[in-house]
Amino acid sequence: MRIIFSGVPAFGHLLPLVPFARAAARQGHDMAVLTSSAMEGPIHAELPGVTFLGAGPDPMAIAAQVAVNHPGADPINDPQPQTVADFFAGARIDLAYEESVAAARDWQPDLIVVDAADQVGPIVAAALGVPFAMVGFGPELPAEFSAPMIDLAASRYAERGLTMRPPIALVDPAPASFQAPGWQPGPVTLAYRAEPYRRDGDASVGETPRRTPTEQDRPTVLVTLGTVFNDSGLVTDIISSLAPLDLDVVVTLGVQLSEPPVDAPNVSFEAFRPLADLLPGVDVVVTAGGAGTVLAAASAGIPMVVLPQGADQFINAERATAAGVAVTVPSADAVGAAVRSVLDDPSRAARARDVATEIAARPDADEVLAELVRRAAA
Repeated sequence: MRIIFSGVPAFGHLLPLVPFARAAARQGHDMAVLTSSAMEGPIHAELPGVTFLGAGPDPMAIAAQVAVNHPGADPINDPQPQTVADFFAGARIDLAYEESVAAARDWQPDLIVVDAADQVGPIVAAALGVPFAMVGFGPELPAEFSAPMIDLAASRYAERGLTMRPPIALVDPAPASFQAPGWQPGPVTLAYRAEPYRRDGDASVGETPRRTPTEQDRPTVLVTLGTVFNDSGLVTDIISSLAPLDLDVVVTLGVQLSEPPVDAPNVSFEAFRPLADLLPGVDVVVTAGGAGTVLAAASAGIPMVVLPQGADQFINAERATAAGVAVTVPSADAVGAAVRSVLDDPSRAARARDVATEIAARPDADEVLAELVRRAAA
């Protein structure tokens, strides 16, 4: 089968598709990745040799168009339902549709697999008359965000004489304990086992030695703010908040910071690398609340302190805290006290281990991909 993996041009949206692309390769399918040309280098680093179909603008160009449509809007740092909808289903479709359809038509897919926020892949599937499946990256979005997105996307279908169709599957990586009260899986929902992201050939979480910047036996805290909100001032403030505690601290530089923003005792810095390399031996994860990091820490049984900054992070923070595996804080200066409370309260770590067990019982990427192919063939 020929499968296109389509996603919003950002790490947090494309990396959740990579395990399924690797599964497709293992199962002998032809595959390609469809997203902005700005992501070609990073995608080839994760999927060497993959066919790359570059189409559409990068996130900054999309956000700029949203700011034209909604003066003063900032859908990344100040997510509001209407401007978020315009980012994913309005401006992005308008700017990427023609190129994306042309690239996909030339490649002739049998199935398109999209990330949960990608509205370009589904409309391309409608234009080509092929099925699509959707891969979630965290807890289900509240209706206040999802409904405007669907409505705006529907208008783009109508403008192009297309009919909006449902996906053949909704692949859900979030355990039930992370969903909102009363949540129920839909008729095409497929549970999926979220795991810390790793590159091909990496050891599984727990197989690598404990990483600490010193030889002393004390708790280790991982500070990782993801690939969008890793601001040097915020990182410095978090480190300062942790300084009074007797800890080893590992801080990721992400893709924004080229060098450590501060030199502090018992603090080491890591360049961008998969979380599977970083989580072994960690006692608490401090995160901005990106879905990938939250689910990775939960799947490894590690409690969290969450300092949300934007995008879907406030939703993820709320759900992780309600599940008992996290503490949410409003500012960087509150991180140290929250980490101390998590370390002093063994119930958080125990609850995180329970959630890890819940996640581990779900099907892996190979099983889910095989089911997507079966549904597409049917």
